[in-house]
Amino acid sequence: MAILVLAVPVATWVFSRLPALDAYAPYFLGSYGLGALVALTQKRPRERVLLWVVMIVLVLDLCIDWRDRQALALATAAGLCIWDMWHIDWRMPAWVGRANDLSYALFVTHFSLLIGLGAWWSSQGPSGNTAAVAYLGVAAALSWAWAWALKAICDGSGAWLARYLTPWARRA
Repeated sequence: MAILVLAVPVATWVFSRLPALDAYAPYFLGSYGLGALVALTQKRPRERVLLWVVMIVLVLDLCIDWRDRQALALATAAGLCIWDMWHIDWRMPAWVGRANDLSYALFVTHFSLLIGLGAWWSSQGPSGNTAAVAYLGVAAALSWAWAWALKAICDGSGAWLARYLTPWARRA
């Protein structure tokens, strides 16, 4: 806890002010550390004072040098703290939980494809609005094809496992 209390403001002051680190992990240490601090204080409510001290320091930092990402991280952390302090008991509908799981799976499986397409576009892609719309259409089509291919692979491997390994599992 003490490491996070010290690391979050330091990471925010140092790394988030360096535009050269904008695409690298150290840039986000303050935001991720703030999220971890919020999670820890939900399990240890007595230490929430430390979180509020860190958040006040970060507000002062934003007053000196405004950065949108840090403001968003701070607002999200404050919202989560207030939500937890008010003990709002909101039952998430099953479809929201399923959509949450699916969105993470889509992110993980499509991230490399979209990064590759973006890298190609920035280095080789034509310019102009029409080309951008065409690129988005191609990226969407490739994403759908990628999703169907991954589903077929997963379904096929699941069928193979069920067919060939289930008899062995029954014997065990």
